[in-house]
Amino acid sequence: MTPGHKPTPTACANNYIVEPTSSSYEAGDSILVTVRGLTINDKFQGVLMMAFDVDSKLIGTWSPINDTVKTGVCGNGKESITHTNKSDKDSISAMWHSPNITAGVVLIKATVAETYEIFYVGCFNATISPKTINNETTGTGSTASRTSPNTPVTTVSPSSDVGISLTWNYLNGMTNVRMVVNNLKIRQWVAFGLSTDTQMVNTIHYSSSISLPSVVLSKGDDHVFTCQHLADNSAVVQRLTNPGGHMRPIAATPGSGGTFTPKVSKVEDGSVVCEFTLSNFDVVKTRSIRQTKISSLSQTEQYRLLIAIGLLDSSNILQRHSVRRAEDKQVALNRQEQIIYNVNTQSDDGFREKLMKAHGCIMIFTWILIVSTGFLIARYFKKTWMNRKLCGEAVWFSIHRALMSGASLLTIVAFIFILVHQQGSWTKKTATTEYAHSIIGILVVSFAIIQPFMALFRCHHDDRYRFIYNYLHAFVGISAFFLSISAIFLAVFFSRFNLKANGSWGIMIVWTCWVTFILVAFECIEYYFKKNGGDKRSKKHETFQLDGTTHADKTATTSGRINVDSNPSKNKLKVLLLILHVVIAFALSLALVIIISAQ
Repeated sequence: MTPGHKPTPTACANNYIVEPTSSSYEAGDSILVTVRGLTINDKFQGVLMMAFDVDSKLIGTWSPINDTVKTGVCGNGKESITHTNKSDKDSISAMWHSPNITAGVVLIKATVAETYEIFYVGCFNATISPKTINNETTGTGSTASRTSPNTPVTTVSPSSDVGISLTWNYLNGMTNVRMVVNNLKIRQWVAFGLSTDTQMVNTIHYSSSISLPSVVLSKGDDHVFTCQHLADNSAVVQRLTNPGGHMRPIAATPGSGGTFTPKVSKVEDGSVVCEFTLSNFDVVKTRSIRQTKISSLSQTEQYRLLIAIGLLDSSNILQRHSVRRAEDKQVALNRQEQIIYNVNTQSDDGFREKLMKAHGCIMIFTWILIVSTGFLIARYFKKTWMNRKLCGEAVWFSIHRALMSGASLLTIVAFIFILVHQQGSWTKKTATTEYAHSIIGILVVSFAIIQPFMALFRCHHDDRYRFIYNYLHAFVGISAFFLSISAIFLAVFFSRFNLKANGSWGIMIVWTCWVTFILVAFECIEYYFKKNGGDKRSKKHETFQLDGTTHADKTATTSGRINVDSNPSKNKLKVLLLILHVVIAFALSLALVIIISAQ
């Protein structure tokens, strides 16, 4: 495959393939072409690629994207591409640049040298056809490309739903990004950000003095890419950066990580298409990037993804977002990714986001306030109000049953909300915190559903096996309560809740400490009064059932000598402690709900 090498060609095989990133081209387009083996075992040492028109003449030029390939073998020096070394390769890639005029169908031919003696000529080809599309631009420079203002205006669908398809592929050190936005109206923009901060704030601000969006993080680094539908019905794609602590974005410098190359910015059949490549990530960071304290974009690091939509004013200056979305899963530029959104631009958070917030608010009030109160009443107030009845049952039992029945119902409602929000899909394992929350949440919901059915079919209080139900009922309830603390704690670490800025983690720490304190306090009260003779009832009457009745009820004498927890000081202290718990639990719940609602 080098000059002067003339071994006999081998009969064609089907173990290699020529793979362009696009099957069509427009004048001035740049298309990435890859030659690769069909399996990981199909390696080769050399390759020669050329592009031919219908008259079998060399057409277009080539440029390498890394040091595994070079130009200069055939034609004028840039009309072919070949390998730089004879090491075994899985694949090679290079950029083919079409001429400035459309020249009909182009045939990419690749000669593959498997070894010095085995090579294939004319076996592996790919066809790229011309396309005729209005409102399209291409470019190879570092600045954004835009369409001509004189191009015909495409009629945009009146639908208010903006559909976004964001995909990228990784080939030999180059990431090819494609954004297709349906129903993005004139004077609207779409942006996606990549952040190293796991607690990314899904908010995009703007400044009237600049035409750049700003993704505000607590202390994170953002790399932002925008696709804009301009007032003249043209399109433009831009790369920006937003260092941690900066309220305004800055234009990306060459040291931002990789080389940003716009390829296509166009409006076609009601869709806005923006394509670009990111390559050359081995470039040394520049001083300007160090000064801004932003980490360079990396192809190997995992990022949090944010997508936002906003408006442009009459001068094409970006205005504040109207829709924002934070993706739970983490993404990386060195693997294939596909993110699809269908959002309503008439709603700030969208219906699904409201469902997510409703889920969180209901769960917080249910498990921090209602369940904890019901648990304390069942655990520590059976003896306190035994001489009082409510709806024909012991007071403690009536209150406990009402609280826990309501908690089960609210938990099911909140679970339905999050099912609708997730559209029935399971949380990805790559989103570690969210995945752990979903597993624990499923257990909590399951226990909440099981509890009322267990109570409904419980055996009679005098049954010899009633103790089994009592222990199971207590075990399931206590397990669900403490699991709920873990689930809520994990939820405040979600990226959309901006942990460091709003202090929700601190609220959960206070709640965890308070639960520990209140349980220890009640146990100390019980122990103290029991040790000092506060409990005057006989030992044989200490077994209380979970249905509002007691053995004491069945065996009490007519003289009324059995008196449960007759110590007034103990009862008052327990009631005051319960009231204090309700106040603190309500305050902490309300604080968390306010934080979620403000997101």
